Amino acid sequence: MKKVLLITLFSTLFCSALTAQIRVGGMLGTGTDIDRWGLGINAEYLFNEKMGVAPKLFFYFPEDTGVGKISFWELNADFHYYFLSEDVVSVYGLAGLNFLFGKINYDNDLFLDDRSDSDVGLNLGVGANFFVGKVIPFAELKYVAGGADQAVIFLGVKFPIAE
Repeated sequence: MKKVLLITLFSTLFCSALTAQIRVGGMLGTGTDIDRWGLGINAEYLFNEKMGVAPKLFFYFPEDTGVGKISFWELNADFHYYFLSEDVVSVYGLAGLNFLFGKINYDNDLFLDDRSDSDVGLNLGVGANFFVGKVIPFAELKYVAGGADQAVIFLGVKFPIAE
């Protein structure tokens, strides 16, 4: 029985690897709570035509407050479910985890220690890919529920590297 389960598991993984698509790219975005723009990188691994996972690393532009410099970055791990796929556009729902990291570097003349903090949140949202050749522009709107409740919008491009 164990051999049958192992053979079935490896066959499923091998077949899904044959049909998998991998896309990587960049993005521009902003959050309503942090209220700053930033840049990031993204990837998407599609298991099949309906489901995939998408990690994202995003850096908000730092802000100099006069007292110190505040910076934020976040790491996202989202699950995508494609509920509409046409020739030109595909629309997906997303759910996942958000890890937000913030740091303030105080000016040296204040003699204050630098501080940092992090929060974990849940992502819920929608996105769309637009197929216009080798480059795939995308837009994504999501809400992050957690320590830093905010709506986030990303605009970017993805490049297929494996199909």
